[in-house]
Amino acid sequence: MVSENSMWYGKADTDLLKTELGSLKGNNKGDILPCCAVDALGNLITDGKIDFDTRAAKFAMLITDAKYKDDNTHGIASMDELIKKLSENRIMTSVVTDKMNYKTYLPLSDGTGGMLQRIYINDPDLNDFNQILNWQALIMSEYTDKNITQDTDQNADPGQDPNPDPNPDPNPNPDPNSNPNPDSNSSGGSPTAVLPVKTVSSNVGSTGYLVTYTGTVSFNGGSHIEEGGKTSQKKTGDIMIKVTDATGAEVAASSYKVKFKNNKNASENGAYFTIKMKNADKTVKDAFKAEKFSFVINPLDLKAVTLDAKSASESSISGLYFTNEGGAKIKMKPFKGSKGDFKIKGASETSIIIEGCSNYIGEGIVAKK
Repeated sequence: MVSENSMWYGKADTDLLKTELGSLKGNNKGDILPCCAVDALGNLITDGKIDFDTRAAKFAMLITDAKYKDDNTHGIASMDELIKKLSENRIMTSVVTDKMNYKTYLPLSDGTGGMLQRIYINDPDLNDFNQILNWQALIMSEYTDKNITQDTDQNADPGQDPNPDPNPDPNPNPDPNSNPNPDSNSSGGSPTAVLPVKTVSSNVGSTGYLVTYTGTVSFNGGSHIEEGGKTSQKKTGDIMIKVTDATGAEVAASSYKVKFKNNKNASENGAYFTIKMKNADKTVKDAFKAEKFSFVINPLDLKAVTLDAKSASESSISGLYFTNEGGAKIKMKPFKGSKGDFKIKGASETSIIIEGCSNYIGEGIVAKK
């Protein structure tokens, strides 16, 4: 819903807003001229600029063919600070951009629970923002239906409900997907939005097909493959893949084959997968054949795992490992030259503090042995 108090469009201007968005075209200058994304999105968290309905889930969408600059009129230090504030205010922010900008904007969509969706700035025929907006609206609607917990504020205006329950259950069964500890910064009485799976959406050529998939995973010592794939201790099925056709109908997983590349290490560039369609016409098959669906493997935070070693002292650690979710023991090597997984940073009376490298970030603790 368009905001009642919007600096751009009011509720009466909905049709005009649709027309303006539908007329947008990429100009292929995205690699030259940075946009003012931080300044534009800063309006969402600045008092008096845009008023969200307090009972509504909050979505925002950035449409750009350019990278961004941090310059803004809101006193926001950086994109990182903006992401934190958007997340605190539960504003799911999606980005529609070209693939060359995926790495630039993935932290924004990832950090706020939004999505990345592709535009083709070099092909005017594929710059159909109306179609993109329809897809976004459908996906947001699905997330809202699944993830919004209804308002339980006893002080809410009863006029909002034409038939309020005179005897509401004081302890209703909680939604297993809802957040039991909503952000203290969220306004009282607002519904709690559970951030969806971190996803990327990419339209496939001009076929009308859409591929929605997990855009971010963390290193775990094994390979990352599709959900429902053949897993093992060192193969984790944590990449959700959903293919829909031009009518919006989901394509059965048995109708296509997925192949992954560079899908293990966070230090490797260009993790992606390809999809080979089995039961489709030549145009659709060729369009999928030309696509690479990129995703990001983040380094593993050492605080998230339990570390053990054969021996550990202030001068050296040998046989260091952790056990991943599949039950595999993942060995870690000391950093030497330009390769390795950890460095010794300090020590206490009982433990050694290490710092992650390459596939690892943060600090971990290893008991002295």
